[in-house]
Amino acid sequence: MSVSSGRIHAAPASIAPGHPSSRHRMWVLLALLGSLVIYGAGAAPTVLDGDSAELQTVALTGGVAHTTGYPIFAMVGWVFTHLLPGDPAFRVNLMSSVFGAACVAQIVVIGLELGFAGPVAFAAAVLYGAGFAFWAAALRAEVYTISTFIFLLAYWRTLVAFRTGDRGHRLLAAFLLGLSLAGQLSCAPAVGVLGIALAWDAFRHRGGLREVWVLPVACLAGCTPYFYTAWADANAVGQDYLRTVVDPAFFPATGVPDFHFNKEWQRLLWLLIGRNAVPGSQESTSLYAVARNVYNGGARLMLFELGPVATLLLVPGLKRLWTRRPDEVARMVPLVVLSQLFAAHVVAGGMNAIFMLYALAPLALVAALGLEWAVARWSDRGAAWSRKAVLVPALAVFAMAVPHALRVWAYEHPIPPGRWQGLGEDSTRPFYLLWRFHDPYEFRDFGRAAIRAIPESSLVVGTWRDISVLYYYRYVEHSRPDLALHFNGSYPRYLVRVRVWQEQHDLARRPVVFLTLFPELSPHIVGADSLDISRGHRLYLFHEPFRGLPAGDGNVFEQ
Repeated sequence: MSVSSGRIHAAPASIAPGHPSSRHRMWVLLALLGSLVIYGAGAAPTVLDGDSAELQTVALTGGVAHTTGYPIFAMVGWVFTHLLPGDPAFRVNLMSSVFGAACVAQIVVIGLELGFAGPVAFAAAVLYGAGFAFWAAALRAEVYTISTFIFLLAYWRTLVAFRTGDRGHRLLAAFLLGLSLAGQLSCAPAVGVLGIALAWDAFRHRGGLREVWVLPVACLAGCTPYFYTAWADANAVGQDYLRTVVDPAFFPATGVPDFHFNKEWQRLLWLLIGRNAVPGSQESTSLYAVARNVYNGGARLMLFELGPVATLLLVPGLKRLWTRRPDEVARMVPLVVLSQLFAAHVVAGGMNAIFMLYALAPLALVAALGLEWAVARWSDRGAAWSRKAVLVPALAVFAMAVPHALRVWAYEHPIPPGRWQGLGEDSTRPFYLLWRFHDPYEFRDFGRAAIRAIPESSLVVGTWRDISVLYYYRYVEHSRPDLALHFNGSYPRYLVRVRVWQEQHDLARRPVVFLTLFPELSPHIVGADSLDISRGHRLYLFHEPFRGLPAGDGNVFEQ
């Protein structure tokens, strides 16, 4: 080994791409087992609320999840949860932990494929796996860890295809890229960059158009799980978001779709690109809004995801990667930039980090190279590489402690100039420690109390956070099939549903029950009974008819 100009030259510390030794494979195993222990220890023990409750139901029963359907999650979840004992909802949470650990290990594999030293590849895995958005997703039922794992698998096989030039490897990489889109469509910019690079490589070096045309076919083959979504909707398999939520929201008087929305292709297309909007509505995002989201989203990534330390190391890491793999830099930069622009166009706030999970992987790899540069520059130049190698993962742990500390601080002291906070998808619940659930049994107890307390054959209206718990108990535990459950997110159309209900039923025997008392109800309320059921959760029972409810059938296609 020799050291010159602050740079380490050590053959034992690095490997030939694609040929990891058993010593380097130990870093993969360490990343897998270590992260599995951490994620598994913090995983929620039972049913949750909102999207997580819905996804627990879909994984256990099949069916269709909220936009964009997530067929990979539904199919893999059904198999995974039927192989394990214990609380059904916990099995789905544990699946997120398992695939989260697989993602962390896969980061090491990608680093080794790029020729990183084992400790540096492991440090990249620490930088990625300890990020708040990813860590939080690995503790609950969510689509993010399994979709990210498929993308990272596709990323790795794409690198292998570049290295080997083998046609079979290219086809496998293209198939996995398509499969990534069936995992979650927010990876589309990253998939597009890698897919174009794969096609260009095939065209330029491997045989021209004869090699290129089959790659889109392979990619489309990877998207075929969406046929499952259409089949599950057509056959009413398990909990079906289209049938239980969308149809009653679009057609509140009957809950039955008309010819505008009753074909499988219509429903699947809306699920994929409708963004939960009413069909035909015009939604646009201004350039100013996109620029603002890029600014705020980038700041949150630097403060609360990668953190300031790792962000500063991106520059020397990128320079280091450029000297080794300029081709990879040419792919990583547009992958990150396009992912951020796409995220800024589609989402804002805490969701930005979720959409950036695919771009955070190459950023973590580059930052790890920056750590390697820092160790080479500032450590004792006479020290053996084995001693320095310990510093790289250790510094990665320190680097990730900083954004977590900033995140907790920002809950009470938003960081200027944008008053940034490290909030996740649900901005109402900040998370402090590894065990992110303040009351992990809150919604299990709420669901059990609610199904005991709600009168027979009632209409139950609630927010997505609450009503999804009752869906879980209906479809998984087969409790209270007599209840008519309705999501309130279609105001004022959900009031049409209430009006039709009170026209058709005697509220004294079959009341309307609200899980939350919404402000817009005030002008319509004659009287209500309030019932405290668990931990501050209340039911509001209406045995008297509402007044002044909207007329018409509320059909969105006749507005």
